[in-house]
Amino acid sequence: MNNLNLNKSIEPFKGEVLLIYLINTHEAFSAGIAIREPKIEEIHGNIFLAGIVPQNYDWAGGSKIFIRFDQIAHFLEFETEEVYFKKLPQNIGGPEIRETSVNKENG
Repeated sequence: MNNLNLNKSIEPFKGEVLLIYLINTHEAFSAGIAIREPKIEEIHGNIFLAGIVPQNYDWAGGSKIFIRFDQIAHFLEFETEEVYFKKLPQNIGGPEIRETSVNKENG
């Protein structure tokens, strides 16, 4: 089990969004998983990184997400959701792709 003491109120994340890379992940998640408002939660003795999928991320936008902490290889931290989306490469949903999809929805 992890040595993380959840009895203390700790919020180790300063940024609003984390981009999580998993250990031995499926190809569909190779570009990482974004989590907004990240926090650490314990459920039945297991440690999870919990948060919300960013609204414009994909079909799961706005949903609560839990990732087992021991499945995380590494992560990137972004100050805000806006900074995250600006830095996101265009081929995986960056600004140009989102603008195109928004324009198609609007008309």
